[in-house]
Amino acid sequence: MWGRQGGPHRCLELLLRQYLEESDGRSLLLRGTDAVGTFRCALIRNSQDDDPGIAHELYRGLPTTSYVAYLAQVLLAWKEMARNPLFQLPHVPMGGVTEDRSSLHRVLEVPVALVQSMDSVMALDSLITAIGGARGILTLLGVRCTIGSTLVCPPTRAQCLEAFRRPQSDGSKSSVLTVGARQWTKHIQRSLDGWWGVNKGSEAAKNAAAERKVVELLDTTVWMNVHGLPNGPVVFEIRQDQGYGARWSLQGADDVHFRGFVEPYIENGHAMGLEAFDLDVFASKYAGVNRIRHVMFIMDHGFNPQVVFEDDNKRDAATQLAKNALRFLLSNLEATKATTVNTTLYRELTTKFKEFLPMDYHPDATFLENAVRANASRHERLEQELNSYKCSMIKESIRIGHNDLGEFYYRTGDLANSLRSYIQARDYCTTEKHIVDMCFNVIKASIHLKNYSNAYNYLVKLEQSIGGTSIGESDPTVQAQTAATFGLVHFCSKKYHAAALKFVECQVDIGDKYNEVIHAEDVAVLGGLCAVATFSRAELKEHVVQNSSFKAYLELVPRLREFITAFYDGNYASSLNILADLTDELALDMYVAPHVVDLVKEIRHRAIAQYFHPYLSVDLNVMAVAFNTPVGVLEVELGELIVANKLQARIDSHNQVLYAFQPDQRAVTFKKALEMGRQYTADTKSLILRMNLVKHGIAVGSKYGAKDSQHHQHVDED
Repeated sequence: MWGRQGGPHRCLELLLRQYLEESDGRSLLLRGTDAVGTFRCALIRNSQDDDPGIAHELYRGLPTTSYVAYLAQVLLAWKEMARNPLFQLPHVPMGGVTEDRSSLHRVLEVPVALVQSMDSVMALDSLITAIGGARGILTLLGVRCTIGSTLVCPPTRAQCLEAFRRPQSDGSKSSVLTVGARQWTKHIQRSLDGWWGVNKGSEAAKNAAAERKVVELLDTTVWMNVHGLPNGPVVFEIRQDQGYGARWSLQGADDVHFRGFVEPYIENGHAMGLEAFDLDVFASKYAGVNRIRHVMFIMDHGFNPQVVFEDDNKRDAATQLAKNALRFLLSNLEATKATTVNTTLYRELTTKFKEFLPMDYHPDATFLENAVRANASRHERLEQELNSYKCSMIKESIRIGHNDLGEFYYRTGDLANSLRSYIQARDYCTTEKHIVDMCFNVIKASIHLKNYSNAYNYLVKLEQSIGGTSIGESDPTVQAQTAATFGLVHFCSKKYHAAALKFVECQVDIGDKYNEVIHAEDVAVLGGLCAVATFSRAELKEHVVQNSSFKAYLELVPRLREFITAFYDGNYASSLNILADLTDELALDMYVAPHVVDLVKEIRHRAIAQYFHPYLSVDLNVMAVAFNTPVGVLEVELGELIVANKLQARIDSHNQVLYAFQPDQRAVTFKKALEMGRQYTADTKSLILRMNLVKHGIAVGSKYGAKDSQHHQHVDED
């Protein structure tokens, strides 16, 4: 611990501020972009708790000072001890998270002489360059580096607490719960132990209990990271030595929001299952109709759990989840009073599922009546505007009118009319940008109508539109959205290999505005499952394991990433166990559920085939252990694969040995040659027949038909 009362520390802090505030910058790694300018500003931002008389223990707890003051403390410790302070950085094992220690090793290799000679801006610039610029500064501050980490300065302790203490904006005037307390009460219900405390008392008491916990986390933090992932905000995460932690999202240097608490990472992955399923987090990934459809799917399956789950406990959990989904949908609909409301859905939820509503819930008849009236008024106005635009014959106005009407139908749940309006806008598109927007609108409505053939046709048009213009080059997000949607359409059409090839093409963020169709996590889940189920080992290595862009998507779903890694490494028992853990949640996903049985079966078959491929013979007992499966069950499964010609092998049931079977290649070659000969003969006969039909004018639609019919007419008259 090092004091901060004036002296060397204050001088070093002023030197750092001078270095960071210079407009021209010095280190090549700290100048030139607004993002880096934001980094510098955040680094020198004073904390509300900043006190020059306070010393802070290195690498334990979030600093109560500004980060530039804390950096000065770290550098002074390095200089006075003649030893890099990073040697005392706590090593915290994080299951499922791979830490990139290259920056740490680089800073540790910097000679102490470079620090001891740090008496000018030029000398400081040499040190900053040696440690790796902004990344090295973050490492010295104790910020870890993992896949997805980004060069963003963490929020100060004061900013974290201010975001935690904000009032909960849920529309209730009587509630005094803070954002943090609201997340704390929800997290306690999902937590598997009592570390977070007990959820009881008044709302003021809950606010106090929640703040005590977050302050405890801030005081005992030994691991922090700032990471940005596809289709999501930058996230600041802290954890104490037991693994408990919290997260904040950063929308900008001064725009910090508390996201929630996190449990410790568990061995071999994360807590899974229906009990750990967070409906709010799941629904927040999507927007508009896509959110409604996903939550309704959970509700429908939860109220009919016997169709999906055999275990009674899982059925009970699914039913409770469905009740939560029902209440979630009603709350969201009632919260859209100022916008277009899907009144048909509201009626359905309050009548068809009336028996599942809470006892204290009563449908709001006034809300429904006002919504119906508002929808009718808005619809009439949009129709009048469109007719007015048509009279004016201005293409751009007519296009906007059709789009507005289509969006109205879309929000009210009338997808068929929405699709019709979007398509009608096609004739009034005057630029490539208009065509792209029109295609996306039609695709969006078609997918929600499950009209995948129409979605595919417009995807082809969309691909042609962006391929011949600068739109795709200037906005790579459009290309990623197109590839992701192609993958989704192929997936829903059960073309899993084609879907996988499209999903792995997603090179950049698909954008949060595309959550109306697909989320980045969907790209990871659907693409990952299809890749494992259909790719060869070489394809899996090229398109997934060595594909840094797609691996960034997989970081959104760590458990899936672990499954793919285990499968590729040949740990089939482990990978299939992880897949089994994922299955319950996959069964609640609107896109995956209809395909999960087929995909799991295909993945298991591919695992068996890859396991057996290098061997001439395998003991079934050993193989059963590798797949954590009884020998009898495995033998039946192997028999099915052999019959389906997916496994070239023969089973010795008596000795319980699986032997590789290589058919006579000479006989196979002759068989193929004979088959090709038969096919050639059939094709030749078909061509001769067609030529004769055309020659004699019998072919339908032939240009010779009219002439030939006249010839026959003359013959008849004669």
